[in-house]
Amino acid sequence: LVSSLYISFGGGSPAPGDIDDGGVADRLPQFFLNFVQVQIFAEAYRCVFHNGDTDYFHTLRLMEAILESAPNSLVQLYALIIWAGTGDAPEGAAPLLRLSVFASFVSVGLGLAMWEQKVQF
Repeated sequence: LVSSLYISFGGGSPAPGDIDDGGVADRLPQFFLNFVQVQIFAEAYRCVFHNGDTDYFHTLRLMEAILESAPNSLVQLYALIIWAGTGDAPEGAAPLLRLSVFASFVSVGLGLAMWEQKVQF
């Protein structure tokens, strides 16, 4: 939600009063696409199959890594440490949480690596 709001209404949007600024009406569809996680796939498709500029894709990926995957991994790690070791947790909870934390860490690492590679070149 935070990265969707940032991408749609914060960074990358034209300055208020700019001729290209369509206002909230132009940004609302972009927010909903970001919110339902469609925008990143649409942007990846555009970059791969239409040889588009990858700056927006890398920005989306970085925001997703920093504002979604990193906090998600912390919550999952907390659940793994506190909840999964108790008797109240279902039998498959600990392995599933380990896999989820690992995937979140990989997502953060890939997002940062992609951004660093884009900035260097």
